[in-house]
Amino acid sequence: MLDVRDYIHTVDLDKPAAQRIARRTATKLEAKEANLIQVIESLGAYLQDEDVTIRSKAILYLSQVLAALPSDFLSRQQLNAITQFLCDRIKDGGATTGLIIIQNSSRFHDDLAVMTFKALLLDQENIQTRPQSQRLESLQLLNNILLKHRTVIRGQGPETIVGITNFVSGEKDPRNLMIVFSVLNVLISEWDITAQAELLFDSVFCYYPITFRPPPGNPFGITSQDLKESLRGCIAGSSLMAPYAFPQLMEKLDSGSSNIKVSLLATSRFIRSNNPKSDVIQTLHACVQSYRLEVLCRYSPTLWDSLKYEVLNPQEDDLAEEAVAVLQTLISRLCAVEHPSSSCPPPVLDSIITECMERIKEPQHKQAKAASRLLEAIARTTTLALFATVDRVIPSILLMYADAGTIEEKRAVIEPLKLLLDSDLSICGSPKQIPDSNTANPLRPFKDRLFSLLTQALQATTNKEPSFRMLVLDSLLALCQMRDLMEDAEIALVVQYLENIAVDEGVEFQRDLQRGAIQGLLRISKVQPELIATITIPRLLCKLPESELHPMAEYTRALSVLASLSAEPELFDLLTRRLFGCLDVAVSKEIFTQYIEALLSSLYFAFSQPHWQDSPQFASQRARILKLLQHAAELCTLGARHPLLNESTFDALGKIIYITVRASDIEFQTEIAEQVYKLYTGGPVFIFLNGTGKISFFRRLTVILSTHLVAALPYHIQLPVPNANLPLLVKELVQHCFHEHSLGIRRFLLEHIAMVINKFMDISTLDEPLKLVCDSGSTSLLCSPTTNRKIHVAFWISKALLFRMFGMEKLLNTLLRFLSNETYGSDAARGFGMIISLECMLSKENGANIRLLAKQKVFIQCVPMIKEITRKSPGFVKRNHLTALCGMLKQLDPTVLMLQLESLLPLLLQSLDLEDNEAKAATIKTLTIILQKDPISLVEHVPSILARLIRASAYLEENNPENIRLNALRCMATFPGKIKDVILIANMKTVEGGLAPVLDDPRRNVRKEAVDCLAAWSKVEDPKEDD
Repeated sequence: MLDVRDYIHTVDLDKPAAQRIARRTATKLEAKEANLIQVIESLGAYLQDEDVTIRSKAILYLSQVLAALPSDFLSRQQLNAITQFLCDRIKDGGATTGLIIIQNSSRFHDDLAVMTFKALLLDQENIQTRPQSQRLESLQLLNNILLKHRTVIRGQGPETIVGITNFVSGEKDPRNLMIVFSVLNVLISEWDITAQAELLFDSVFCYYPITFRPPPGNPFGITSQDLKESLRGCIAGSSLMAPYAFPQLMEKLDSGSSNIKVSLLATSRFIRSNNPKSDVIQTLHACVQSYRLEVLCRYSPTLWDSLKYEVLNPQEDDLAEEAVAVLQTLISRLCAVEHPSSSCPPPVLDSIITECMERIKEPQHKQAKAASRLLEAIARTTTLALFATVDRVIPSILLMYADAGTIEEKRAVIEPLKLLLDSDLSICGSPKQIPDSNTANPLRPFKDRLFSLLTQALQATTNKEPSFRMLVLDSLLALCQMRDLMEDAEIALVVQYLENIAVDEGVEFQRDLQRGAIQGLLRISKVQPELIATITIPRLLCKLPESELHPMAEYTRALSVLASLSAEPELFDLLTRRLFGCLDVAVSKEIFTQYIEALLSSLYFAFSQPHWQDSPQFASQRARILKLLQHAAELCTLGARHPLLNESTFDALGKIIYITVRASDIEFQTEIAEQVYKLYTGGPVFIFLNGTGKISFFRRLTVILSTHLVAALPYHIQLPVPNANLPLLVKELVQHCFHEHSLGIRRFLLEHIAMVINKFMDISTLDEPLKLVCDSGSTSLLCSPTTNRKIHVAFWISKALLFRMFGMEKLLNTLLRFLSNETYGSDAARGFGMIISLECMLSKENGANIRLLAKQKVFIQCVPMIKEITRKSPGFVKRNHLTALCGMLKQLDPTVLMLQLESLLPLLLQSLDLEDNEAKAATIKTLTIILQKDPISLVEHVPSILARLIRASAYLEENNPENIRLNALRCMATFPGKIKDVILIANMKTVEGGLAPVLDDPRRNVRKEAVDCLAAWSKVEDPKEDD
């Protein structure tokens, strides 16, 4: 056969062609045009060649022929012969490829595996002299044999371990090391290595620590972490490694990072680890997780001695946390017993507790807090550890508190107590948790003394120590949450303390404490809701007013607590029922407006809870809400003065109606849609569609409720106005806007107009609202004579249409032209930010028709037009267009800005010169984003940008408020590190001189930011200077 000759001549020049030759031979074998004996005989002359590369190519040809054959093509006899043939020639190279192929055959039995395995071991002297790819194939073959024929290979005797170890030793390539570690892990974790433990340990630990860093792009797909975890698995694979692993690892930990050397191949891919101690601690953790208990008992004292420095003298938080995790695992395994109360803790636990307590007794010592955190972590591991810690620590804490005089000394005692209480709670659980065992709480013998200590500490502390009082409260709450520990009367006393702090103590600087007290009541409500229901809620209701003479601060805090408690499902129905009762009384007795509004706001907070819809009282509560809606509308039609008839009160009621409709089914939504403008009064309250004359203020108030209803309705539900008449509805709403004096009502009218156009109008009728903005006749809102109110209406109509991407080009041309209006152009400029803002009722959440790319398209169409107009227009026109641009910048995603960067940059530089503070703030924010994402684009503008930012950071009474000064300084601080030093060094004196006055800014935050900015610039180095 000539195929082998063609292959040998081709393989170095064209490997794909050589593979095609091998496949051609395989095809002949399958078609029985040739047989395997002929193929092997054709290799004869080449196998006798003195050149090893020729012999290797011949064997590789046979291997690739085998690879091209079906896996079941070779008979058992042929497989035996081929295996023997390849094993005899394994030293020539190429044979390994063939062995990898045939060992995948189902007919490759254990005897062939043993033959192959022995052939590999006989070749161990040559393996490290071969290229990486051939070494990788040999290791893959060994790994595959161990994977599929592990039992028979293990039965070859203990010398097998030595042979494998010698075979894989000396490997340095990370790709091969992954397989080496896999092979050694099998030996260490599954085989009897009693006699070879030291040999195996030396073979793996010579690679420790791993300091490999992948080359750029990581073409191998192997990370440093992959190698570390594989090596770690070998070291922790067997307890027999402990006598060698623990001393070596603890020596490396004690010696510090300076003695942890690079131990792999010294190439550019291998560097010193940034944190070698972390790797040592993680390896120790793996050993503690897997080694046998008797081994851990023997080495636990020395482990504690090595790790305690990292825990009690933390240099890095991450290292301390990792060391604590090792000790937690150690104690967890040593204390894993069924009956903790009758078991003795391990000696190492006593040592840990003793050393920690020595440091806690000296609270001024910097190690005291670290010792407290370690005790907490240890106590969380097992019940036995918790019992041992509590029995040793709590008596000492009680004695220490008795001797404490100052608040700081008492704080130093209660802080570790609080941590220990949290540990107890995590182990013993709360009343609603199912206990893992019947073990009693170890705190029970100390409960009375602890409760007395904490209550006295709370009562004896002045209002000027809110943080200490919060610490004491948290400790009391932890006691109250524990299962089968506190009596109801004791918990009730804590609840009373929390009520007093949350409601009665109205000290301004205690707001954090008051919020903490409210959260405390909520925590207790989760474990003892009946106490809150029978004690707290009635007391809080008693604090609600009956007249305007009642202190506002007291009832608002009481309502805030009641609303917060609605987050507990078991209290929800009771709370909402009581709040509704208070509201009914307030409305019927006409108690003052602020109280009614506060009640409505509390109900809105309660109905915002996710469990409201699942409440069995949902239907009845919805009925009460509709009844209140009807009553409010009837009061408006009557025109009678009532505390309920107020803009803010109607807004609060509207929010409740909104969330009610959103939570209801489609049938109810369809039903209430008929009442949008009637509000259950039997006739129209505000919208008549017939151009009626003057409407009273009270009737106009109802548009607030109608707007909330329109916001809540899905877009596919029909409004009570036929589709054909919706343009008439819009025109009537527009007319009301023109004549409305109340800013609040006018805002709701504008949002109402926008939602009707955007959500409910058919596309065939959208030309009508478009004409209101874009027509050139007298009906256009932007034609003379115009007013600010007409401009607002025009922009809200435009917003509704632009979100639907209807008439976009026509609308934007009209709006941009109006910016040239000398009288109203500046007001119109501020409207451009609003037209793409989603901060209103016209939102996706409310079913608005907002096309995905609407905002981006508005911006992309506006930028070229603004750029052209600003280039050739007079001062005020240019200013108006730049203001409009800045308004849009605030509403856009940074990725959209980057698409228009070339056109945008000149405009941004001009915008920094505007006197409009909102425009200036938006420009600075945009420049900061560009600096972070594409700093190269700003290189040629650096001097002009810095000059403008320095002006923006200067303190001026009328301009440059604090937020602009802060953001300008932060933007300047971003330049170093983003722009090359060679460019920045030329502007160094400008920045230093410009920021000198800022260091005297009247606001401390600005002065601090200026110092930070100068510190960032101080790192800029002149490339001309020598290192």
